[in-house]
Amino acid sequence: MTVILLLVSFMGLSEYSGLHVSDVHIEGLQLVDATLVESAVREGLSGRRALGILRNNHVFLLPKKNLVESLSNQFPLKDIEIRRTNLHTITITAGERLPIFRLDYPPEHFSVIDEDGVIVFSELGTTITIPTEEEATTPEDGNDALTDIETSETPVEEPPATSVVECIFCDTFSHLTLITVSSTPPNNFDTGSSTLPKSTITSLSTIINRFESLTIPVDHITITNEAPETAEIRVLEGFLVYLDLSKDLEPQIANLGALLDEQYPTAPRNVRYIDVRYGNRLYFQ
Repeated sequence: MTVILLLVSFMGLSEYSGLHVSDVHIEGLQLVDATLVESAVREGLSGRRALGILRNNHVFLLPKKNLVESLSNQFPLKDIEIRRTNLHTITITAGERLPIFRLDYPPEHFSVIDEDGVIVFSELGTTITIPTEEEATTPEDGNDALTDIETSETPVEEPPATSVVECIFCDTFSHLTLITVSSTPPNNFDTGSSTLPKSTITSLSTIINRFESLTIPVDHITITNEAPETAEIRVLEGFLVYLDLSKDLEPQIANLGALLDEQYPTAPRNVRYIDVRYGNRLYFQ
């Protein structure tokens, strides 16, 4: 009997219109359309839960967790906070996820990701393969190298196939560097889902910035499915650079810069690939 009375009380409290949310304010957005976010919130508030007993728009019984999850999945938002302003108004404050990379998991998973590796926009598209240059091998006669850097007979791996993806909104984000990952894509490829680890995103951002300082802007990065993790960097001039993402990048990039200064000081540089993954042993052709 007590349980029934409690249920009836909750239902009565939930149905009391004097405690229903009627106004929704959205703050903190510049790129995402606030009216669309407000519409999504109102849709979420229009339903019921707990077997239809509780209304979602009751100001003291708001399903905040569900609303935050729903908004994160529908829009490129983060740090979402929902607070009650008064008995009829809630205010939602959110930050926007800003895209920094285009990401391609061949053959059909394309997305734009932010600094945390979280998908801002995603789409299934058609991937086209760009033929790579002929297989690069370590010169048999001992290629010229810096005098203080060792040479070795260890061959460089064959460059993996490089891919780009065609999609409806590629042109919108064409200024963002394309990252191709030759591994299985995440099971969930929707907006708000995680892709690459943040540490990898940080490493890739470092590579792009440091290559800019070396006047060899990056065109495309391919992360190969190897251990240790290898990044194949294709620069705008057309040659390839191989880096080991599991090691400190600074010594590798410093060796790259020294080699360029010594052997290829001016563009266009007549080189097919430079491999700096093995400490002071550099391979180039």
